[in-house]
Amino acid sequence: MYNSSSSDDDVIELNVSGERISTLRSTLTAIPNSKLALMFTKDNRNVWQLKDKEDVVFFDYNPVQFKYLLDQLRMIKRTPDISPDDITFQAPQGDIQTNFSYMIADLGLNACNSRKLLVACRPANNNKMLTLAGIGKWKDLFRPCSSNTHCQIEIKNDIGFYYVQDQAWGFEGHSQINLS
Repeated sequence: MYNSSSSDDDVIELNVSGERISTLRSTLTAIPNSKLALMFTKDNRNVWQLKDKEDVVFFDYNPVQFKYLLDQLRMIKRTPDISPDDITFQAPQGDIQTNFSYMIADLGLNACNSRKLLVACRPANNNKMLTLAGIGKWKDLFRPCSSNTHCQIEIKNDIGFYYVQDQAWGFEGHSQINLS
C-alpha cells in the first residue's frame, strides 16, 4: 500500500502465505537500510513488492514465523538506543529455525547486512572444513596484510579474503570496506 502523504505509523496490510497480517509501517522499517525497511519506506515505489490480486503486499513465508519476527521488530523500535549492529534475531524453537534464518536473510535483516562481519578461516587446501573465527564489527576483526609477501587480498561480490601461508580468512560484508 503506497501513500505518499502517509505517516510512519500507517497501518500496512500484508498477505503472508494467505494469512492477512496488519502492522505499522514503523515496525517494518525498524531496521534502517534492510531490504524490509526499504520496501516500506515512505515514497518508495519499490519493485521488490509482490502484490496479490487485491493489491496487498504478499510474502511467501510461514505466517507464524513472520509474526514472531514482527514481535521482535516491535521490541527493537521501542528500544531506540540499541545500535543496528547489536541486533540479532532469535529464531523460534523447534524444527522451523532454518526457515526463520532464511527469511531473516531474504529480508536483509541478518547481521552481515550491517557493518558486522562473519569471519571464518580454513586451510587453503581443504574446501570442506571451515572454522568460525568470529562475528563482530569489521573494524574489530579485520587485520590488514603486513608487508609479508605471502599475504594476498582478494575481493569479489562483496566478500573479501586474505590469504596468509596455508590459511584463507574470509570476510563477508559490504564493498565499502576498504581492505587495502
